[in-house]
Amino acid sequence: MARKSKQKKNIGIHDSLQDQLLNTGMASKEQLPSERKTQRPKLKKMQNDDPLIEQTSLPKDTKDVLKNTEADNFALKLNRRVRFKSDKPNEAPKPVLFKKKTKNDNEYKLGFVFDEELIKGIAERQWEAIQGLGLKLMTIELKTDWRLVVGLGNESVYETSMTLHHIHGFPYIPGSAVKGIVRSWIITAVFGDKNDDNGVKIADLKEAETRALDDKGFVGIFGNTEEAGKVRFFDAYPTTKPEIDTDIMNPHFGGYYGDQSGATPPADYLTPVPVPFLTVKDTSFRFVIGIKKAEENSVIHEESRLDQGIKLIDVASGWLEKALTEHGIGAKTAVGYGYMKNFQAGEDA
Repeated sequence: MARKSKQKKNIGIHDSLQDQLLNTGMASKEQLPSERKTQRPKLKKMQNDDPLIEQTSLPKDTKDVLKNTEADNFALKLNRRVRFKSDKPNEAPKPVLFKKKTKNDNEYKLGFVFDEELIKGIAERQWEAIQGLGLKLMTIELKTDWRLVVGLGNESVYETSMTLHHIHGFPYIPGSAVKGIVRSWIITAVFGDKNDDNGVKIADLKEAETRALDDKGFVGIFGNTEEAGKVRFFDAYPTTKPEIDTDIMNPHFGGYYGDQSGATPPADYLTPVPVPFLTVKDTSFRFVIGIKKAEENSVIHEESRLDQGIKLIDVASGWLEKALTEHGIGAKTAVGYGYMKNFQAGEDA
């Protein structure tokens, strides 16, 4: 007598674990626990500025999962949950960051409310991690004097961008940017002049960096192509809840700059095209620099243009405060962005 072969049902990737056990014959209904009715978790109420999921270009299954939910990570909200809109019926949708309905009303306002305790907790964990490196540390806590924007020209689906932490999603200032602005400010302020043939100092920014790289004190702090600098610059994390606000650039001669043929003049009749971008305001940041304890007593050489006889870490700390309060950091410092205030310095032995 021929045996009847049992045909197993196809297992779907969306089948529950119980269905898969039943379909493969690994368990019977009597062996499995009875099904329980479970309540779905309550979804967070959408913020007014969160784009409808239908306005994004996310895959359909992702839209179904995220429907009626809000993004709790600002980096994901800004760069992944992008709103696409078209002004004309036959026009392809474009990413929209911020659009004004009227002069005093905002159709979209891409704001975000950060958790104060979460921000402080992350900043403290970073500080504890830095302390564990065994360095001589100097800290400076400063607050934005007006507005700050770092990473304005970074790659983005929008015309503008902002540097956000790749995990936590909050705005921060990378250590490379901190080191860069201090280095640039010292080059300009200290090495930006030379003596002419009559011994009179004259401005000469063209060769300023060359003179700085020949200076032992400068190289001791920042290094050069042959040796590493002794002072380390760390990422500046916010220590208070960041406030995100919108701003605009208003180029008047877009037609002139965009015309490769040169036929369009930079005339007053050209239509200004506002370009929105995001800024940080009313936010404090902790700036940290450090040096190995074996090198903490290293001082500026007598032949240096910098403060002779002063420790490298102290000189770097002083110029860090000057650069942030007198020059600013980030984009558009020439028009007032990126300046810091409320200088508070600290030292960790």
